[in-house]
Amino acid sequence: MELWIGITAVIVTLNLFFWWYLLQPCLRWLNFQLTEEEPQPLSVVIAARNEAHNLSQLLTELQSQTYAGEWEVIVVLDRCTDESERVVREIIEAWPRLRMLPIKETEAGWAPKKWALTKGIEAAQYEHILLTDADCLPEKTWLPSMGDMLSMGEEVVIGMGPYVPQN
Repeated sequence: MELWIGITAVIVTLNLFFWWYLLQPCLRWLNFQLTEEEPQPLSVVIAARNEAHNLSQLLTELQSQTYAGEWEVIVVLDRCTDESERVVREIIEAWPRLRMLPIKETEAGWAPKKWALTKGIEAAQYEHILLTDADCLPEKTWLPSMGDMLSMGEEVVIGMGPYVPQN
C-alpha cells in the first residue's frame, strides 16, 4: 500500500511539474495573443569584421522581417579593411532604419568583438537588444518571435539561426 502511495505522489509531482513549467510559456503566449500586447521596440546589433561578403546577404534578409513594432539595425564595423563600409553605405541609402558605426581601434584591455558589441549596444536607441553575427541568416520570423517573447515580459530570450559557412 505504501508503495502505491509513493508512486502516486511521484506521478502527481511529475504532472504538476509538466503543467507548470512546460505549459506555462505556452499559456503566456496564448494570453499574449489574446490581449495583443504592444510590440516592444527592438535594436538589432551586428558586430562585423571584414564581412563584406556576408553583410549584403544578412541585411537583405533583415529587410524582409515583418515585425509590427519599431526597430533599428546597427552594424558595428570592427576595424574593417575590406569593402564592408561600402556595402553598408549602399544599403543605408535605401533603408533608413539601418545605421553604421565604424570602429577604427579597440580600447586597451578589451577583446575586439566585445568592444564592438559594447559600442553597438551603447548606440542602440531601444531597451531591447538582439545580437547577431554577419555570417548568420535569420529566419523570416526571427524578429517577430523574439519581439513577441520580449513583449510578454521575458527579460532574456535566446534564439538561434543558421550559420553560413565560408566557401
